[in-house]
Amino acid sequence: MQYFKKFYSNKGDEIPVCFNTTSSCPRCHSAIEPVLLWGYVNDIKKGLFSVFLQCNACNNTFISSYEFTGIIEEGYTKYRTSSLTRSEPISIEKKSFSDDINELSPDFVRVYNQAFAAEQNELNDICGMGYRKAVEFLVKDYSNKISPEDKDTIKSKPLSDCINTYFDNKKLKSLALASAWLGNDQTHYEQRISDAGIKEMKAFIMALVNFIDSDLQADNAAKLINSKKSA
Repeated sequence: MQYFKKFYSNKGDEIPVCFNTTSSCPRCHSAIEPVLLWGYVNDIKKGLFSVFLQCNACNNTFISSYEFTGIIEEGYTKYRTSSLTRSEPISIEKKSFSDDINELSPDFVRVYNQAFAAEQNELNDICGMGYRKAVEFLVKDYSNKISPEDKDTIKSKPLSDCINTYFDNKKLKSLALASAWLGNDQTHYEQRISDAGIKEMKAFIMALVNFIDSDLQADNAAKLINSKKSA
């Protein structure tokens, strides 16, 4: 929702500002049209102002911060345009996974959600490394399920070797290798894969999870069929 308002500044002046409110609540993460309660220009020189809002889904309040970007004229008044920089406090979301994935690799679920929390807190320089570690847990735990007799070997095997050795399906192997490569790229002084990053890595990881989850579900279905045949 767009507003044209006049807010007092830290110097006591009335400053006309134009801004769009966030479309999602940082506390309940619902899609919203928040209620504007109050606004204040924090620093005219730096072009910073904040608004105090109430979510119309959970009724909690939060603060959105903005930066001035330019000037537009509305009627006879010149308003300072702005861009939203942050809304807080943030309630950290957790990514939920199926019971089969939780049973197969609880360490993957734990580390993935730690990386996800870092990303939500805008710790973008470290969350990629967390996602990379999560991939290693998922790949090695799944490899252990495929070849339990190789458990000790899998534990010390490099991630890419593990994928190439135990992942026979070409599409599954591609998803795992791409996730690992993008994760490794997040640990370098300079990123070597310039056309892909965290967004693509997360998409590959979730596709990898779904692929493995489908395989685990197929095993469950086979067990059900076999139990019916023997009954």
